[in-house]
Amino acid sequence: TNSARQVVREPPDITSWIICDGDIDPEWIESLNSVLDDNRLLTMPSGERIQFGPNVNFVFETHDLSCASPATISRMGMIFLSDEDTDLNSLIKSWLRNQPEECRHNLENWIGDYFEKALNWVLKQNDYVVETSLVGTVMNGLSHLHGCTERGQFIISLIRGLGGNLNMKSRQEFTKEVFSWARESLPNPSKALDTYYDSETERLMTYHLKKPENLTADDFSNIQTLPVIQTPDMQRGLDYFKPWLGFDSKQPFLLVGPEGCGKGMLLRYAFSQLRSTQIATVHCSAQTSSRHLLQKLSQTCLIISTNTGRVYRPKDCERLVLYLKDINLPKPDKWGTSTLVAFLQQVLTYQGFYDENLEWVGLENIQIVASMSAGGTLGRHKLTSRFTSIVRLCAIDYPERDQLQTIYSAYLEPVLHKNLKNHPAWGSLAKIHQLAGSMVQVYEQVRAKFTVDDHSHYLFTPCILTQWVLGLFRYDLTGGPSTNTLDNVLEVVAYEARRLFRDKIVGAKKLHIFDNILMKVFQGDWGSDVLDNMADSYYVTWGAHNELGAVMAPGQTLPPHGRPLGKLNSADLKDVIRKGIIHYGRDNQE
Repeated sequence: TNSARQVVREPPDITSWIICDGDIDPEWIESLNSVLDDNRLLTMPSGERIQFGPNVNFVFETHDLSCASPATISRMGMIFLSDEDTDLNSLIKSWLRNQPEECRHNLENWIGDYFEKALNWVLKQNDYVVETSLVGTVMNGLSHLHGCTERGQFIISLIRGLGGNLNMKSRQEFTKEVFSWARESLPNPSKALDTYYDSETERLMTYHLKKPENLTADDFSNIQTLPVIQTPDMQRGLDYFKPWLGFDSKQPFLLVGPEGCGKGMLLRYAFSQLRSTQIATVHCSAQTSSRHLLQKLSQTCLIISTNTGRVYRPKDCERLVLYLKDINLPKPDKWGTSTLVAFLQQVLTYQGFYDENLEWVGLENIQIVASMSAGGTLGRHKLTSRFTSIVRLCAIDYPERDQLQTIYSAYLEPVLHKNLKNHPAWGSLAKIHQLAGSMVQVYEQVRAKFTVDDHSHYLFTPCILTQWVLGLFRYDLTGGPSTNTLDNVLEVVAYEARRLFRDKIVGAKKLHIFDNILMKVFQGDWGSDVLDNMADSYYVTWGAHNELGAVMAPGQTLPPHGRPLGKLNSADLKDVIRKGIIHYGRDNQE
């Protein structure tokens, strides 16, 4: 309406175009029917009428006409720009023009040799994690090539750019294909994906574990900032999106991976390495809309008037990263449009938006980063390919089994060494590694047996392993002078497993399956029968020996992992409960 009033004021010899960019839904486009036919008349709900002359035209830009009625479509001409008609060469040429002079010539030759070949392989394979368009794939492929000076570096960057959105099996094949075309040999053919280019030695290398030194129990006091164990999978994931966070080459991107595979942790770690950057996180839900995003922007940015108009700039730092968690949860309207995604698309395409007073507001030094779980599980909605084409895409997966074991043995070390550093068994790293192996084995077997298809809450992800390890902080692992410490630790680990896994499992038959899994792993790995005597053990806060287990003063803060637990048998537990009931009765007599 605002645009209509503006164009009507123009003199008849000036041609005006009103461009409507976005999804077409009947609610607003049907009211333009009388505008688009020979009447050229816009009637407002208030009764006001705006008559257009022949000098006013409309352009609608969209990717999908499934919700447009025949009445709308028959009033307009159509121009269809298909993937086949896209001239990739001009796209690549314009990208090359923005590259630094010294590497342009080499890049041009290498792109000519390998880019089209690799692109065709990826398009033919068509095994994307997130659906995107041809241009989206090409831009993804080019995004890593910025500033490549060596051939080895170019090949790794090409594999990361074009293969970042492929499923793992195809990604592996793709890596081997590109290496064979380039006649380069892989440093470790069995781990093709773990190859990276080392700029110092100018050679291709394979990732190896970087273990943080001297972790202590204090590093685990905050659940939000747990230490990152840099396994090869983690380093690879980081290298996929690190270039997009660079100050000169920053680009909006979407990190995709299954639930609990460490997307948030990877991003948090990458963000922590950036200088003068503030992170604003939006946790998306079915109800999240563009309004929530605007609220977040107004909290973290200042509006500054410049000679080009009003602009949002970060408050206390050079740049702001707007991190949207689970971007595919917001519920689309009945015409299939998610207002949040539509708003982001506008912001990314035009670097700004119209505020409620219809004034244009630009955005400066604000980068959009999003993450989501792939797959069409309940409550997750497909993102439009218009949005996925203008953001870079990177998919990661669960860490492999041996890497999970490495991560959790590094986590277990400070937990066990807190009290048992000089213990003959638990003082040794080999035993800790073996315990982590047993835990991972239980987790993997439970995951295979109990799936989301049986019950929606059977969602077992590596997060549960983290809870399992951190839960051990609540127990007294030494178990007092009279007990066998080796068995005591195993008993505590098994008890915690039963609370985390067993309490979620439905039905006696299934519980029996779980008990068998736990029993087999503990007997097989440790030859221990601790599980036989556990039926009568209860670890509760009432049983805690130390002074912390005593009644806590009101307002006293809880220990980071919860109050300490101590072991009681059923007779003692009943006794405590009986006394509690008497107490309660005494305090609450009418």
